[in-house]
Amino acid sequence: MQSPLAGEGAYGFPVVQAKIRGKMLLPLARGRLGGGCCTFACTTDFISCTFLSESHSMKIPVLRVLAKLVPMLLLGGCGWYLYRYFQWPAIIALLGKTEVIWLLMGTLGGCTAVTVLRAWRWWLMIRTVNPQVGFGDVYLITGIVVNLAVVTPGQLGETLKIELLKRRITLDRTTGIGSFFIERVIDMVMVASFGMIGWLGQDLSRLGFASRPVVYMLGGIIGVGIVALVLLLCWPGQSKLGVFVRRLLEAGNQPTLWLKIIPISWLTWSCIALGWKLSLLSVAIDLSVPQTLWLMSVTALAQVFSLIPGGLGVSEVLVAKLLQVMGYDAAQAEAGALILRCFSVVMISFGLVHGLVWQRLYGWVSVRRQAV
Repeated sequence: MQSPLAGEGAYGFPVVQAKIRGKMLLPLARGRLGGGCCTFACTTDFISCTFLSESHSMKIPVLRVLAKLVPMLLLGGCGWYLYRYFQWPAIIALLGKTEVIWLLMGTLGGCTAVTVLRAWRWWLMIRTVNPQVGFGDVYLITGIVVNLAVVTPGQLGETLKIELLKRRITLDRTTGIGSFFIERVIDMVMVASFGMIGWLGQDLSRLGFASRPVVYMLGGIIGVGIVALVLLLCWPGQSKLGVFVRRLLEAGNQPTLWLKIIPISWLTWSCIALGWKLSLLSVAIDLSVPQTLWLMSVTALAQVFSLIPGGLGVSEVLVAKLLQVMGYDAAQAEAGALILRCFSVVMISFGLVHGLVWQRLYGWVSVRRQAV
């Protein structure tokens, strides 16, 4: 029987990298994924081999070492803080009183809505390049990769959805990366905008001076994101980068497309915020809308920039501190931080369920005609 990961892009990013650079003419024999490389290394290999030349990619190992070392130190520090300062007996008592209905509505409802909306947005973008692509394939791939990407640094594991879609249709990798890049820029701008709205809607005297650097960062993200989108649309240029940008625009050059994907993105993050609010309500933490938006935005950005899978440890400490600033006692705030971790558990479960459906339908075997 053919390997579940057979075909181009099936053996992890080191193999994809070799193929793109012309170092490997034939597929490798069946074996383990990428030679056992860690997720972050595979992801950075994929991005570096797609966007960088050989000379530039030689600089990646130094950055990769720093990108591994800093998150490890951060994770260790946050883990020590959780063990040393969290009030575990009181937290366990509060979690035992969780309103399960609110929790299920927040986690299951939120994950379902986000998966459907993310699949819809990506389908609209990919359909501009390949009108034959079906929503069902895009939904299954989104359900697998987007939900399981929570266990990858910075959620960069989402790039794997490009490889999965290549198994179903003939999709140019650069176009797929383009759609991913556009999605990521829009999401960053949307999250930062929600954070700014949440900050302005609260009692600023309670948040204190310490919140201002975060607000400056949010404003910077919004500005850089908008400038990046404008440059993509207006000045692709004639260089190699310009050629790449023009191929990005194949996934998003229609004005009507932008009028669709921006409201979908707004609705997606609104569903996430609502899911957070309902989940916190299950442990008697009733946040206002601005407070929820502020909490979600700051925590989501911290999870991405920390490069720790799922923001493990970082998000718990951050959420607990933010809830204490909002007026909740330490034990209740820490219980709220842990209850939000249920989102990650549900997302992973969603990804596994969609993976089983994919296996039942396609057997994990590439069906691209050129791979047969």
